[in-house]
Amino acid sequence: MAQVSWICNMSCLREITNYVVIIGSDIDTLVVGPKHVVRDDFFSDFPPVLEKIAPQGAIEKMTPVPDAFVPIIKLEISGISIDLIFARLVVSSVPMNLDLKNNDYLRGLDEFEVRSLNGTRVTDEILELVPQQKTFRLALRAIKLWAQRKSEHTRRCVARGLTMYFLN
Repeated sequence: MAQVSWICNMSCLREITNYVVIIGSDIDTLVVGPKHVVRDDFFSDFPPVLEKIAPQGAIEKMTPVPDAFVPIIKLEISGISIDLIFARLVVSSVPMNLDLKNNDYLRGLDEFEVRSLNGTRVTDEILELVPQQKTFRLALRAIKLWAQRKSEHTRRCVARGLTMYFLN
């Protein structure tokens, strides 16, 4: 296993905990590594670094899920669920002003790494198309909150509606 030095900015995770988060939702965060950091390094070396740099007792739960659709570590920090999704780029170092819209970064990646990057890339593409991003984000939060509150009723209605649609 390669010796890995993780560069983490815990103030970013502290800032995340200051946001208003809808109960039951989580924050998806992409962790990007250079070519010499592999998926196994993410699961073996990154969790101890997180525990070391986090304030005492802030990490309430940490669950690595190496066999997931995308490499992910599920965290609960100060009561907020955070999913750390890992992607490796074929670069010697990750630039601070990384622009994932650049398709050159997809060259030489495996299926897991492309999937990990796609969530962020698609979100960025959608946000570029929206003229009023602040209003759009607020509307999405409202819809998510409404859907959570109506979840049981909505699931039944959607299931019935889809069944009727496909039967006709």
